[in-house]
Amino acid sequence: MSETKIIPIFPLDLVLFPRQELPLRIFEPRYKQLVDDCMLGDGQFGVCLIDEQNSVNGWNSPKLVGTIAKISKCEDVELDGLQLHIETMGRNSFRIKKLFHLPFPNLIIMIHFQLRAIKKYQKFMSK
Repeated sequence: MSETKIIPIFPLDLVLFPRQELPLRIFEPRYKQLVDDCMLGDGQFGVCLIDEQNSVNGWNSPKLVGTIAKISKCEDVELDGLQLHIETMGRNSFRIKKLFHLPFPNLIIMIHFQLRAIKKYQKFMSK
């Protein structure tokens, strides 16, 4: 069984795991826009490790697997809109099915959840 969803992606130089907390300081305009868009929606985005061997039009392309990050807190650090501090929690892992390189500031992917693998992981973690 699988589920497909379209989400914005945040390529980082780290790996996020399910149930892992990830605080981020956001200062680049394109990623501030991503956070704003997420906060207007369900507060979720994908985190993937950067594929340093592959970039398109100045964007770092993501590796093909990642984890959904859910924003739990968002603060304007200096109250001037120039810097955000967000707290996120890793949710489900996913595999990228298709990349959509849209105009700045969005890079959106279609993801494929391996629900059976996720359920096995959740059962293991609940013991």
